[in-house]
Amino acid sequence: MLLDLSESLACPRCGPPQGVIVLVERMEDRRVLDGRLDCPGCEARYELRDGVVDFGALPDPDRSIPPADPEDAVTAAALLGIRHGRGLIVVGSGLGAAAMQISSLCGGCEVVRLEPLGLPADSLPAAERASEPGQGAVTPLLGGPAGSIPLLSGKAVGVAIEGGEKEFLAEVARVLIPGGRVAVIRPVSEAAPVLEHPPFELLAADQRAIVARRI
Repeated sequence: MLLDLSESLACPRCGPPQGVIVLVERMEDRRVLDGRLDCPGCEARYELRDGVVDFGALPDPDRSIPPADPEDAVTAAALLGIRHGRGLIVVGSGLGAAAMQISSLCGGCEVVRLEPLGLPADSLPAAERASEPGQGAVTPLLGGPAGSIPLLSGKAVGVAIEGGEKEFLAEVARVLIPGGRVAVIRPVSEAAPVLEHPPFELLAADQRAIVARRI
């Protein structure tokens, strides 16, 4: 986890605007590999091992990651339109396996990968744990509450998700900066009507994907 990312994370128990404090045990090139995150509000402690943040959901030993679809990564990166490699991108669990590719295609942006459903940490690809500068950097957040994004408001330049349920799009609007984009892959029927109205501006939509901008 990039050290600076701790300034954007919110406690999943307290929710925004309660941030967390990082305690570092092992760090390389400003990336925290081992340590923990402490909430000064509820005093919860969250483990950070091999660059993976664990918010405490019980692992599901039967859950596995489906293979990444390169087309998903290319579509999401193209719709987000980020080329300079600066800023934070959120990738939802439905596209989690493509998170590294999305980061690389967006100039090596820092990516937060949401995995709220008790994914075992050791099932994550090793490439996500030790990324080379400029080649994509992913911080998996395991076990956060479903339907929420454990970030402070206005911290993400882009969000890539699958489906786009109405309640989750409200969270997307909260974490995006003005002008930030959301790319919805394989959208559900309710996604487009939500993205046609403030605080979003719909940019393009078809059956495969939707892109909108936070106004």
